[in-house]
Amino acid sequence: MHGTVLKYFSNYYYVQVKPDEASAPILLECMAKSLLKKQGSLILTGDVVLLDEVNIGNKTARITEILPRTCVLNKPKIANVQRVLVFVPLAQPSLDLRQLDRLLAHVHLSGLAPSVIFTKTDLLPSNPVLWEQLGFSGLEELLSFYTSVLGIPAVATSIIEGSPYFSAVSTLSGQLQSLGGNWVLAGVSGAGKSSLLNQLNPQFNLKVGAVSDKLERGTHTTRHTELLELFPSVWVADAPGFSHLAFEAIEPEQVQQGFPEFKAVVEKTQCQFPSCLHQSEPDCAIIAAVEQGLIAKTRYLHYSELLKDVTETFESACKQSHKQEIGGVKQGNSKQGGKTSAVVRLDPKLREANRKQYNQQLNQLHETLETAAQENRLDEEI
Repeated sequence: MHGTVLKYFSNYYYVQVKPDEASAPILLECMAKSLLKKQGSLILTGDVVLLDEVNIGNKTARITEILPRTCVLNKPKIANVQRVLVFVPLAQPSLDLRQLDRLLAHVHLSGLAPSVIFTKTDLLPSNPVLWEQLGFSGLEELLSFYTSVLGIPAVATSIIEGSPYFSAVSTLSGQLQSLGGNWVLAGVSGAGKSSLLNQLNPQFNLKVGAVSDKLERGTHTTRHTELLELFPSVWVADAPGFSHLAFEAIEPEQVQQGFPEFKAVVEKTQCQFPSCLHQSEPDCAIIAAVEQGLIAKTRYLHYSELLKDVTETFESACKQSHKQEIGGVKQGNSKQGGKTSAVVRLDPKLREANRKQYNQQLNQLHETLETAAQENRLDEEI
């Protein structure tokens, strides 16, 4: 029997199965087979798994195998999703386009298609100076930029009845039902993900937290990633909010793949160097496009900041890869209050030979050459 992992909580996996076509779905509480743990196999929400030891009466089973995944999103950890809805609050906490572009890059680098949901339009600041600092005249121009220029679907919503953007909620509901599949909601804490799910389906009754006035940051009301059935054949994952993304497994050359408008420019005009990072290299097509206004300066700035972070992380990881922890621990004198501490030594393969080892290698080389010379003389005499 196979099923879909809906959530992981307190060392148990909750898997939905359907015994047969006529039966209603059943949620089973499952443990993972010990072999999976020994192999280091990580079971994720959204995984399709095989089960044995199924007990329908007790609603228990054991996970024996993880079936091939269509995709994996690393943060939040979830498998087999089709699209990511990136939630961005316009206020409380304040609109942060830098964070939005990092989220979008993260989604693109994961091979998924993002959509942007701007929330809390009822709290939208009308200060023109603020919008000018963001580089837009207002909300409509912001929506047009992401939808028309970047090709990323974007919509503004409000859960307050009577507000100008309240109708967008029903529009989003229709889009989700027509497309179907598994969706994941991503965004910082306090972005309004749980509130929108409650508006779309009141039966969810998800916990909603307030935003701190002092920190302008939401509380983490969602504690685990869980797939919820929004409509028939439509599943959404309300994942724990996050405000910082780590790109540990990304190389600097890959960062530009998170900015789709870069690809369109490079396809028309190649940079001078194939490995161009679009920073200070001569004849760079991206830099020229920024100067010509073909690429937004703010997007390029966000790309450069992300590239710097990824480069520092990548270089640090490369340095650590040349080290290997050997020898275990260093023992201190317990009578004198000494402490036991871990010792990290350089991999023996990477160490330089000391003088004694160098002389031994040199003597061995001389002996080898002398032996070869003697063999040559014997061959000549024969």
